[in-house]
Amino acid sequence: MWRALKAWFNPPPPSATVGTVTDLAGYIQRLIDAPEGSWLRVDLIDEKDAFLQFTAAPDRIQIDHPLVTPQQIEREDALRTTLSTLGLTPYETRGSDGSRFLDCDAPRDSERCAIVVQRILESVFRVDFSTKLRFGDGLPPAV
Repeated sequence: MWRALKAWFNPPPPSATVGTVTDLAGYIQRLIDAPEGSWLRVDLIDEKDAFLQFTAAPDRIQIDHPLVTPQQIEREDALRTTLSTLGLTPYETRGSDGSRFLDCDAPRDSERCAIVVQRILESVFRVDFSTKLRFGDGLPPAV
């Protein structure tokens, strides 16, 4: 979670790439294949404070949504509802400064996790297949 928190405080790196929800599975697979401590952040380009962060554990992908800004807090109920509808259990964590995060654990499978993330983006952020996303990552370079 600390790496995800660090990612939130630091904007996506200049090497971040732009894509759509169709690119999710590839980035999630890169996260799964990456060394421990790697992270992924997906931002909606034209919406303030609208992003999800991801880290990989040996048995799951953690999806993290900060609840820091008013815009993020406004999305909390919709995110909890969507996660529950998808059969996932949301849980709250706290940063070292007391900031709140709403997390959930998704399958450690790039295709299945990408479907979950796509549903979250569609339901909570109103993303469709043409919406541009910024993939900022703490991943090793793509091979």
